[in-house]
Amino acid sequence: MVDQRFVDLAGFRMAYQVSGPIGASPLVTADTLVLAGGPTSHVPQDGVAELARRVPRARLLTIPVGHLIHDAAPEAISAVVSAFLTP
Repeated sequence: MVDQRFVDLAGFRMAYQVSGPIGASPLVTADTLVLAGGPTSHVPQDGVAELARRVPRARLLTIPVGHLIHDAAPEAISAVVSAFLTP
C-alpha cells in the first residue's frame, strides 16, 4: 500500500522543483503538457493540477485510466502527445 503522506509530499516537492517558490519566477517557461491519470491514480489529482497551475504555459490533460497511462491507453497518449507537439 502507498503511504499517502509520501505521495502528497512527493507531489509538492515536484511542483516546487518545477516552479520554484510561490511568487518566484518560474523555472519552467516552455510549453508543457501535464498528464494526469484521473481518480484511480495513486497520485493526488489536486497535486497534478497544482503543478500545471504553477507552470505558466502548462496544459493539463486527464486520461482517466490510472497512473500507468502509457500502458493502459497507448493510443490515447500517442494522439495527445502528437497533437501537443504539432505546431
